[in-house]
Amino acid sequence: MTTDVAVNNANLANLSYEELVSMEGAEIAVGTDLLDKDELIGVPFAITGIFFRPSDQSEREYVSVEAITQDGSRVVFNDGGLGIRETLTKWAVDKGIVDADATENPDGPIVEFVSGNVPNYCDVRYDDEGNTTLSVYLPRPLICSRGLRKSSYKAKGEKGKAGYRPAGTTYYIAVHINPWSSSLFWRKLCPS
Repeated sequence: MTTDVAVNNANLANLSYEELVSMEGAEIAVGTDLLDKDELIGVPFAITGIFFRPSDQSEREYVSVEAITQDGSRVVFNDGGLGIRETLTKWAVDKGIVDADATENPDGPIVEFVSGNVPNYCDVRYDDEGNTTLSVYLPRPLICSRGLRKSSYKAKGEKGKAGYRPAGTTYYIAVHINPWSSSLFWRKLCPS
């Protein structure tokens, strides 16, 4: 059997891309495009998956978001800032995926707050280095009808002194009402 597999792989290696694509039984990987978040400003999209992944640059994970845009494009975008990540953390608290303590510690890893009663559409994985990834495969889409918005700000204070904040940009999910004031926003868009 192993020899047959090796022979088949060798035969495939000798074919052109066009021949491989037209081959009966060939499977096509759907895949997604990695977008710059600026491309989603004001563009309606529906979130289908949320992935909190370990970051090499801070203790706080970054979030990868899989979505489908209004024009049908499958996309993914990443965010390590507080805006999108914090909004999706609040959503995860409202859904019972993580404990409420996660919102009290916005700079800490969300995976430390994964509740003991994780819904079946979530997956928590641990790698050999002790890193944890929380994957949420949404059973229903989270509709972001106003796309993203961004807030750019200038540096504040003097570098090297207390209170200094460097210039930067934070991206947010553009919402119709303030999601921090009520969980009504999430119930309307993504009912339990």
